[in-house]
Amino acid sequence: AEKYYERLTQTTSFPPPAIDNVRFFILTFSGVYTIEAPEEDLGEERHHLSPFFFKCQDVITSIRESGLIGSQT
Repeated sequence: AEKYYERLTQTTSFPPPAIDNVRFFILTFSGVYTIEAPEEDLGEERHHLSPFFFKCQDVITSIRESGLIGSQT
């Protein structure tokens, strides 16, 4: 996430993304930053955040596969 830092906007609010968009919230030592992009552009690798989007998808997949989410323990 560090290489995208310059394009992020600091925020204190956490609205959902617009329809068909993805909103990222990045927690840092200096606050929370955000950026929003069209999901289709991210998925089709037409946006500078596409690599970050796919890494986030990998993390989500790993969490789901680990059973940490939705497990009845």
